[in-house]
Amino acid sequence: MDLVPEKTSVGGAVKVARQVAVTLGSTGGTRTVVLTGLREDDEVIVKGHENLHEGDAVFAVAWGDRGPLKLPPAPAMGGEGSEASEGSTH
Repeated sequence: MDLVPEKTSVGGAVKVARQVAVTLGSTGGTRTVVLTGLREDDEVIVKGHENLHEGDAVFAVAWGDRGPLKLPPAPAMGGEGSEASEGSTH
């Protein structure tokens, strides 16, 4: 998956998952050579991808034996004119 920053409706940037075909080379058990499909600065999702879909928002988090150590903050919802927008008094 290639992570690409995209603008959200509330003006922030978030990374989204993109599936990318890769060609694998030799493996040493814990490491595998990726021959084609990735650039040097690409980020790769290695855990927690089982229910991930193209275009899903993604956040880097530390993982332990039982899953994420801490969940990322929820993304902002809504836009101008919604009750969830900044400055709302509702």
